[in-house]
Amino acid sequence: MKKIILILSVLLLLPLKIYGANTCLSFDGNDNVYCGLLVTGHLTTATSEAWIYPTSYPSGWGHIIQIGLWGTGGEVTLGVLLRNTGKIYVDPGGNIGGSIIPLNHWTHIAVTYNSTTIIVYVNGVWDAQYTYNQNSTSDVVSIGATRKTDTTYHEYFIGCIDEVRIYNRVISSDEVLASFKGQAVSTTGLVGEWLMQEGTGGTIADTSVNGNTGTITGASWAIIAPWIKGTQSITGIQSITF
Repeated sequence: MKKIILILSVLLLLPLKIYGANTCLSFDGNDNVYCGLLVTGHLTTATSEAWIYPTSYPSGWGHIIQIGLWGTGGEVTLGVLLRNTGKIYVDPGGNIGGSIIPLNHWTHIAVTYNSTTIIVYVNGVWDAQYTYNQNSTSDVVSIGATRKTDTTYHEYFIGCIDEVRIYNRVISSDEVLASFKGQAVSTTGLVGEWLMQEGTGGTIADTSVNGNTGTITGASWAIIAPWIKGTQSITGIQSITF
């Protein structure tokens, strides 16, 4: 049976952009999406972004987006995780997020890396930053969990993920804010875009020029009621089984 999640929002701020009904992927803590090799070689600058709706904090770490492989012989270029503290954790690096990401709310997350500095944005606003120099060996992409060099997964996210994008450049703070508001952002350097609009089936299309189709393992489709991006909102979830 398929479980459909209806997300109902009570808005607190003035609307900035209204979106129609949409779909996302729901992860129950044992699911993943594998999107294959992002680029040949590895990214020396990057931006990862997504909308997330955590329903539970992980016991340790829950991967939202991972670029790279974890484990013997591998290295992560840029991993964006949710910690059991409720803060964003960036791999490699540390628990640097300042804000507590609320449960049962939609939150926009963006992380940029310019080869020396990682910056975290939450809902379009600078949240934290630190200095780190990584050296990845393989820029494969996973959503909802971390992929290890032995092709197994761990550190699962719990909740919904939508509109994942990866750039091979550092998008500006103005572009991060525009993305949060649902406004157009230049597609220059866009190397991965999974909008999760299919609503059915076992794959998600990459609408960037690379066309790296994601393969779904375990995650289910969920329906998002119409809501307004670029706002803070209080939300409730109602699960309906058909």
